[in-house]
Amino acid sequence: MGLTASTSYSYRLRATDAASNLSAYSSTASAGTPAPPDTTPPTAPTNLTGTAASASQINLAWTASTDNVGVTGYMVERCTGAGCSNFAQFAAPTGTTFNDTGLAATTSYSYRVRATDAAGNLSPYSTIATVSTMAGPDTIPPNAPTNLMVTAVSDTQINLVWTASTDNVGVTGYMVERCQGAACSNFVQISTPTATTFSDTGLTGTTSYSYRVRATDAAGNLSSYSSTGTASTATGPISVVITPVRGGATFSQSMNFTANLQNDVSAAGVTWTASGGTFSSQGKTTATYVAPNAVGNATITATSIADVTKSASANIGVTDLVGVTTYHNNPSRDGVNSHEFALTTANVKTSTFGKLFSCPVDGEVYAQPLWMPNLAIGGGTHNVVFVATQNDSIYAFDADASPCHQYWQRSFLRAGVTAVPFADTGTDDINKTIGITGTPVIDPATNILYAIVKTKEGTANYHQRLYAVNLADGKDKVTADYGLRDRRYR
Repeated sequence: MGLTASTSYSYRLRATDAASNLSAYSSTASAGTPAPPDTTPPTAPTNLTGTAASASQINLAWTASTDNVGVTGYMVERCTGAGCSNFAQFAAPTGTTFNDTGLAATTSYSYRVRATDAAGNLSPYSTIATVSTMAGPDTIPPNAPTNLMVTAVSDTQINLVWTASTDNVGVTGYMVERCQGAACSNFVQISTPTATTFSDTGLTGTTSYSYRVRATDAAGNLSSYSSTGTASTATGPISVVITPVRGGATFSQSMNFTANLQNDVSAAGVTWTASGGTFSSQGKTTATYVAPNAVGNATITATSIADVTKSASANIGVTDLVGVTTYHNNPSRDGVNSHEFALTTANVKTSTFGKLFSCPVDGEVYAQPLWMPNLAIGGGTHNVVFVATQNDSIYAFDADASPCHQYWQRSFLRAGVTAVPFADTGTDDINKTIGITGTPVIDPATNILYAIVKTKEGTANYHQRLYAVNLADGKDKVTADYGLRDRRYR
């Protein structure tokens, strides 16, 4: 009793008797009194800082506490949300740093730290550090647009309006999809407006259109579709287009015409009239016209039954031309066609005159194409153009069909027989090959085409032969060919 704490004491003993005799001392024994209980807490941690390292991690650091005996660790507490105060301990590091992971992106977190010693004494709290995590990848789509309203404002325009979508970051735009026809489902995207309205123009009158809309954000997340809105455009004015719009015909030749109508809701069709000639058949939208047996011009008109103020006309030149059967139209070779009634200086211009179609051939064409009207060919009666090439072929094409229609091709080449290479002639007046250069001749009385065909046979044998072929199928009209002259080129 009465000793001093944390102090070392030494002891020895000796014995005595009644006569006060004293023994020698015992050995010495030493002992220390224990330290008193530690009731002094560490100092509070200072300079607490928090740094957002990512969308899910915040790193903490602070200055170490001190203690009369020694700091054994720290207690880290956290709460979530701006202005929060419901701190809870979630970590007990021994060092002066700590990395808090697994956090939510774009979220505010507050932290405080206190120290502890071996006796369990706790320091005061540090100051509070508040940090927000970084934004993570946006994977949340906007909500679907609502209240889609679809209104037809004319025969060619429908207006759309809807209530804006919302998004956790922000809506950047909308995708408008459309399909055509009653109960359609084959939607196709047609526009990407940024506002909540859209005007769809250039539509067809009296037609049903359906629409749906969805929103998108900067990350490309797409909302669900809005409800579907449907509206029908108003009925527009009737219009009539006739095809062909111009052409030529020979006496009693038949020509087919078609009328295309827009906004003919009742499908009433057209009536057909002609200033000359007759019709062998008339339908609501088609007719077969028969040219008169007199030269001149005729006008074929298709008039809407539903609106007689709307019509379209075609101009036809009727000719007694029996055909273009030789070079420059006649034996005089003057190129005059005194039977032309369809083409004039008034209608041969870029706005009304140009290429209708083209037909492929196997070589260059130096010979003048020939033309025969009302030829019995291909199971009917047609106008036909005959084309000869330098690759020793003759073609029969329909003069009026578009796209091109070929009735036949006759090639005069065979194994070991070719057109003449231009290099063999020692001149380059004709490029590449020489075959049928001169214009063939047609005999309309017998429907025979005569052509002179130049060939190379073997290594140095050259021939020019006269062939007579049937206009209807290109087959030989005369079974033998006639060699006109053999000629060798060096």
